[in-house]
Amino acid sequence: MKILSSALLCLALLAASAAQAQEAARAWSVSTPKAPEDTAFLSFGAPGTDDVGLALSCKVKTGQVSILFDVNRALAVRQRGGVWIDTIGRPAPWLVDVVVASGVQRVSVRGLANPDQMNGGSTVTAEVSTQAPVVAAFAKTGLLHVESLGTTVEEPPAPKRHVAKFLRACR
Repeated sequence: MKILSSALLCLALLAASAAQAQEAARAWSVSTPKAPEDTAFLSFGAPGTDDVGLALSCKVKTGQVSILFDVNRALAVRQRGGVWIDTIGRPAPWLVDVVVASGVQRVSVRGLANPDQMNGGSTVTAEVSTQAPVVAAFAKTGLLHVESLGTTVEEPPAPKRHVAKFLRACR
């Protein structure tokens, strides 16, 4: 019994170490294009991989920021004619409520959920204006909190210089 307890403890410690290593490998990165028709990105993830916890993007000078994140809840139940549908037969993408917050500022917006075939949940996208108070708070704090379909994503604060560079490209 004691061996089993020790083995379980070791497995738990290894899992925690792996999770910490994965989290440690993630970092904020920013990419701003030179051409006005290109897209700027600010993301938190493991460089050079598909492991992204939160991604923001914008077409240069549009004044709109798109936010993309994964949620645990799967809305897709099956495919019909090559299109994913939900439990009542509606095709993807599905309208969902999204809360975007930074500090005391928060806004509720409509977003779109699509099937996330790699992780089994859904991928949610939403847009906010660069003029929104929540974006101004994000620029000051680097903190961004998004939630939808019962999942909350709250990554470590983004470096303010990254946020400023990204928002300059978007505005």
